[in-house]
Amino acid sequence: MLAASRHFREDDMATDGTDASSIERHALAATLDNFTVGVIIVTHGNRILYANRAATRMFAGGRPIRAVNGRLSTRDPAATDQLGKAIANVLQRHSGLGTAGSGVPLGSPLDGFAIAHVIPLARAELTRETVSEFTAAVLVTRAADRPAVDVAPVADCLGLTPSEARLVEKLMIGATLAEAAAALGIAGTTARTHLTHVFSKVGVSRQVDLVALIHHLVPPVQKPAVN
Repeated sequence: MLAASRHFREDDMATDGTDASSIERHALAATLDNFTVGVIIVTHGNRILYANRAATRMFAGGRPIRAVNGRLSTRDPAATDQLGKAIANVLQRHSGLGTAGSGVPLGSPLDGFAIAHVIPLARAELTRETVSEFTAAVLVTRAADRPAVDVAPVADCLGLTPSEARLVEKLMIGATLAEAAAALGIAGTTARTHLTHVFSKVGVSRQVDLVALIHHLVPPVQKPAVN
């Protein structure tokens, strides 16, 4: 089930793997596999049509979401019920949610903080017979998933120096200013000076605001591996 869920179902794909629609599907799947957010495409009854790599890892661990008999679920019956209702509302297109969708808290504190964002998608032509059905995207984010952030493009945008960018990169993974200074081998006063300059360039006055701003600017994708 898990291997199959990584792709659109085989019987939903065109027989000729070189046709344009098939190439588009595979390109989309490859792109979504780079997302750190779990992306699951579902239809009525929480039936899973597709799940990206991040989502299948969640399925394998059983937290905060599960794939049970090909349907999206959670360990918490109440959360599963709420998620199912949110999906049904979006699919019905009569809930007044528009394109905003809805957010559903998942699981218990033991599972870590997680949210499922359910948003509507256009009718999808997924089969050889071009039978249309409404679909929804479920985007699952977890507080525990804090990947390394590639701040280089953001640093260029904000006009940060290399030293300032290295400091910001440490802060983005949760280090305190003192921990970042120690990791970079610089004095605490130097780190404070760098941070003051960053604040001035970015237009914020608190470290938490700086981190929040940069998180808004970086894409939710895996940081490229360094060879």
